[in-house]
Amino acid sequence: MIALFQKKGLKMEDLNSLSTELFFPKECFEEIRKKAKFKPIYRPIIHGISKMLEKSRVKLLKLNDGGKSADDAIVDYLKKSNDKIVVATGDMHLARRLKSMGFPVILLRKDGRLEIPNSIM
Repeated sequence: MIALFQKKGLKMEDLNSLSTELFFPKECFEEIRKKAKFKPIYRPIIHGISKMLEKSRVKLLKLNDGGKSADDAIVDYLKKSNDKIVVATGDMHLARRLKSMGFPVILLRKDGRLEIPNSIM
């Protein structure tokens, strides 16, 4: 998501103009942070996420009490929620899993484009 905003010339603050609540799963943040300790390639991602959380109205949301992967935490949260939630992800495996369960997914493609299904437009 961060790369998409940078490619389009938008700023993190532009997320504030969207008329919906925006959350970033804490479990995803923690998984990336753990990887960043051993793989320096993840450090700019953590920096970008931290900047997004600081400068926009995107909030960290804890999905579970621990022990589950970020993907499992997202799936469990969606199953329990009565709210209409759309997940934006660049993870093809998670996207397929969610689509097969009937959840709407916006796919963040590697070429910087968004794949948005008609059902959520």
